[in-house]
Amino acid sequence: MSFSNGVHDDLPDQPRRETYRRMVGDGLLTAGYATEDGVGLHYVGTELREAVSVLDGKRAWRVRSAGNGGYVEEPVIPRLI
Repeated sequence: MSFSNGVHDDLPDQPRRETYRRMVGDGLLTAGYATEDGVGLHYVGTELREAVSVLDGKRAWRVRSAGNGGYVEEPVIPRLI
């Protein structure tokens, strides 16, 4: 299974957060993960094993369509490395 990815999700001068979620909600992108600055995703094959971060307090988010143009996001708490 493939996933979409939104990076640097928390940078205030970029419209990435809103744009990525809108596109997933509208079905233009498949469900996926958004990562804040300093967060990486570790996959084994096509399965997300864990999120890791070099910065304390950062997160990743699982983002999927809720239908009707909306979206649902669930936090993924990374392991600090």
